[in-house]
Amino acid sequence: MAVAIARFQEKWEEKWVSFFVAILFRSQVSFFVAKKSGCPFSWHAFSWHGVREAAFTVVSLVTSTGFATVDHVHWPDFLPVLLLLLAFVGGCGGSTAGGMKVMRAMLLAKQGFYEVRRLIHPRAMTKLRIGRRVVDAQLMQSVWGYFALYMITFVICGL
Repeated sequence: MAVAIARFQEKWEEKWVSFFVAILFRSQVSFFVAKKSGCPFSWHAFSWHGVREAAFTVVSLVTSTGFATVDHVHWPDFLPVLLLLLAFVGGCGGSTAGGMKVMRAMLLAKQGFYEVRRLIHPRAMTKLRIGRRVVDAQLMQSVWGYFALYMITFVICGL
């Protein structure tokens, strides 16, 4: 048991694991709140069924399994967009999810914030870091290339 706890703590210290869990949790809460706000008379009736429905839908779309238990027609407008963005992110490295993977999404987000910081402070000597590791410029180029190819494929296949 102690070995399992130590392994969990070791993995939790990896930045992409906490990033993935935060994405899942925030998406499930957003999904649940948006579904409840669509039915104003149901706020007084907190149900575990709604929490389970939100969790199942979010995890199903992130992992690209394609399971659905609810009718998507009556959802608020931003929920399908949120779920499409979650499908883009996909799972973690080594999984068979169909998205870009969490590590690449996190690197793209960090690169965006890094570039804004460089615009504000152009003479600052900073490096892009994930945890304690410095991210190499060649790695960022390959991530941007993969993202561009992924988006081009999505647009072409979506036509």
